[in-house]
Amino acid sequence: MLKHDHRAGFLATAELEYSNLQEQGTFVAVPVAEASDFVIPTQWAFKYKFDKEGYLLKYKARIVVRGDLQPKQDKETYVATLVARVFRFLIVVAAYFDLEAKQFDTINAFTNAKIRKKIWV
Repeated sequence: MLKHDHRAGFLATAELEYSNLQEQGTFVAVPVAEASDFVIPTQWAFKYKFDKEGYLLKYKARIVVRGDLQPKQDKETYVATLVARVFRFLIVVAAYFDLEAKQFDTINAFTNAKIRKKIWV
């Protein structure tokens, strides 16, 4: 990303994402030496948002946790994601049977989840 033509936009968005997470109190920065368990790696995910005409609207930057590298546990974990075609099907069913449907979009779901143990990232 540092060699990208739009690095200034991505860096500004990354700084905003990091400061928002700090303000929400979603993490405490500690030296790696203090982490007693396995440290799950993180990485940045960058993307663009365009309008209907294809003009750049804004940059997006998110810190993502590499949960696929987390050690296996005896308890299964699951993240519910909805594929667009499944969502469309559910809306069609709701419309056909005149049902009320609600959709929720959670931003920073991982950082807002209630976790009972320390996770080192």
